[in-house]
Amino acid sequence: MLTKFDILPQTKKSMKLHGIWLTNVDSKVLHSRDNIAEAMDFFAETGFNVVFPIVWNKVFTLYPSQLMQATFGREIETISTETVIHSQK
Repeated sequence: MLTKFDILPQTKKSMKLHGIWLTNVDSKVLHSRDNIAEAMDFFAETGFNVVFPIVWNKVFTLYPSQLMQATFGREIETISTETVIHSQK
């Protein structure tokens, strides 16, 4: 069984991770490059050094994906109006 010590490079100094989950729910950060840049500056200024952006939400990719293309034959899967209406019934 591998442990984190087998995988991570050995260093003399440990790095603390201060992460934030970045979602598209109730947030406009991912709506533009300017918003993303502003958010990254804010996160850095407030002590976050790792960002975990959501890229797969409610079984749909939010951005074009090579893995999605290779696996399912589609680069991106978006939510259609029909899907949203059907899921609300």
